[in-house]
Amino acid sequence: MAAQPSLHELENQLDAAFQRIQDVYGYASAVQALGRLLSAVPPAASSPKADVPKAKAVPAPIQVPKPKLPVQEEQTPDSLDVSPSPSPRVDLDDKRPFKVGSLGGLSGSLKWKKAIEVATKVTDPWAGRNLHLLPMEHVMRYRYNSRTRQWVTDDVLVKVESRPFAAGAMRECFAMKKLSTFTTNVYHDWKKAQNCVAKRYKKPVERGMYFTDVLVQMDAKLMGEEYNATQPPKQVDIMQASIVECSDRPGTPLYALEQLMEGDYVKYNSNSGFVMSDDLLRHTPQAFSHFTWVWSKGQRICVDIQGVGDLYTDPQIHTLDGEGYGEGNLGARGMALFFRTHECNALCARLHLKPFDRCATDVHVQGYTSASASSVASGTFSRTQLRQTSLLSRLAQLRLGARKPADPATRQALLDKLKDVPAEEGPEAVVHLEVARVYAEVVLLPETRPAEDPEESLKGALFHLYFAASLGSVVALAIVARMHSGVEPEGTAWAHLTKTALKKGELVVHPEVALRAATLAAERGVAGAAAAVAHAYEGCQGLGDGILEEAQPSVAVKWWRTALDSFAKLEEVRAEEARELEGGGADSLQSCPSFADSNVAGTMDEEQALSPSVQRVSPARHMSSNITDVSGEMLGGVVTATLPPLLTGPSKKWVRRQRFTAEDEAAGLAGGAPTRYEALASLGKLLLEGGEGLEPDLEGAAEALNEAAELATEAGKGKLAQRYYELAAQAEC
Repeated sequence: MAAQPSLHELENQLDAAFQRIQDVYGYASAVQALGRLLSAVPPAASSPKADVPKAKAVPAPIQVPKPKLPVQEEQTPDSLDVSPSPSPRVDLDDKRPFKVGSLGGLSGSLKWKKAIEVATKVTDPWAGRNLHLLPMEHVMRYRYNSRTRQWVTDDVLVKVESRPFAAGAMRECFAMKKLSTFTTNVYHDWKKAQNCVAKRYKKPVERGMYFTDVLVQMDAKLMGEEYNATQPPKQVDIMQASIVECSDRPGTPLYALEQLMEGDYVKYNSNSGFVMSDDLLRHTPQAFSHFTWVWSKGQRICVDIQGVGDLYTDPQIHTLDGEGYGEGNLGARGMALFFRTHECNALCARLHLKPFDRCATDVHVQGYTSASASSVASGTFSRTQLRQTSLLSRLAQLRLGARKPADPATRQALLDKLKDVPAEEGPEAVVHLEVARVYAEVVLLPETRPAEDPEESLKGALFHLYFAASLGSVVALAIVARMHSGVEPEGTAWAHLTKTALKKGELVVHPEVALRAATLAAERGVAGAAAAVAHAYEGCQGLGDGILEEAQPSVAVKWWRTALDSFAKLEEVRAEEARELEGGGADSLQSCPSFADSNVAGTMDEEQALSPSVQRVSPARHMSSNITDVSGEMLGGVVTATLPPLLTGPSKKWVRRQRFTAEDEAAGLAGGAPTRYEALASLGKLLLEGGEGLEPDLEGAAEALNEAAELATEAGKGKLAQRYYELAAQAEC
């Protein structure tokens, strides 16, 4: 028979549990938890013959029928009140909080008495609102499970105020008390019911927005659980969120529901890149955001971290492709705004999180963002004041001669950057490109970020653009190829960046870099880049002008064949997109290969869903699609759509968009936009004539030239088609 633990061991366990709750949820929550424990199991009198006091048996709960709403039950609420008389309020902000471990010199019974004394002094912060006097409502609650990807519904009882006690820019908050229908002995004790905050949008919105908000918060909660599994020094938690539907009210309004959070509310980072950096103790929120990006393999990041201590609420999740999670999802741009101001701390190093490569401009911006963004948020500085402050600081730098002369990257340094480039671009490359885009926009429109220096932003844009190219970003490679071939990029911000960098001496054109970048883009399937490279090797023209000493027919043939294959695949992608647009675009939101297991899906018929003996469980819906299409079915407890796994790759739509952007940039290169018949004709001529390292291939030449002639005829190019037919006949002789 196992030995019973000693009283001292039990006291240590109680002490550890109390400290654990205090560290995670705060001192007030720890005391309340202890108070609930003591009220349920009162301690027995201590005995010298027993190490462990015996507790009274707790009666088994009885089943309570589904509650109704008779008015007479609410007419005499005081008769149902079994709570103790109000006690003096305890100052929870006392600098000397009660700790079980601080009573080490007291006996076990005295510790219990002290714990009971403190617990009973904790009062309801909403006691003065008299919520227990309000009418009771029977509502349906929707809860979301991020691991099973399912919605679960149940019935709860609430009492909610009719007027908001707080409001933000978009939502207003109402005080609420909540009881579960499974409660027994506290069924009518509303003074002991859970305090909650019910949130509602000020303006009418689609009902799906409420479900999206909960999905964001619960997926963030799952990320918090994964973070805690790494055993960090301080764990985090995201508030449990749900939705309640007031079916007895006109219009069956929805509320987002959270437990009341007590304490000092702090915003640690924001959706727009603000990162609190002046508090050395606040490493956890920044490391948590960084962790979510690494954990999701760069597909997600949880930001907008705010709350009390390390209990967070109202976070935002950015996805790489920008799909899902509502309008607050800024996609790769949101990730870029975080990482350009995030400096890895000791906790990031402890978690072995790879630092994001940054430059001096990022460090300067980190100072701007941490100070000025918080000032703007609090209303202490105006936009004009920020602009003036920034201008004064720049003038001071000029007077002190702090500005360094232009130091553009050398040709060899850039070629070295493009030496070992990954075969496939990853999320890190995409984020670097977005950081570069943010800086390029500052150079184009400085007034959009008045606290930032456009000249510093110029350097930052070039740094991150080159870094994105070195990580295999096909868009970055195409832009770099255009910049160093003397052709302005297609995008307005990139074009202005190129002109400004050339004017300021920050950019020197290196044709070798242009050819190398175009070759890398061609190897990654960019058809226009392959055509431009083939054009260069065919006759030492375009990208090869001044670099290649003589034509290389064998290399040119290789790249023309690559270009033709890439153009054919590009046409297939465009045709697929056209078919999806005709069919409503349903397939465009499907993800690329997933990093997680298959999704959980299923349906229930309406009779099953509404049966009181069956727990209503509904498969969730992908929030990147329009949830309002099924919101009516949700109200009946049934959702017929499915939700893919949390850790999925970017959508096909986003991948296509990246491909099309790279093709648009590559088309501006010399020889980068041939028609198919022109590419076939060039290939046919090379195969017909042969050259150094290339044996003539008359059969291949005739085939390519005949196809080129047919396509030219279809395009109305009769004379050109005739010329191709003549060359084909020459090859067939």
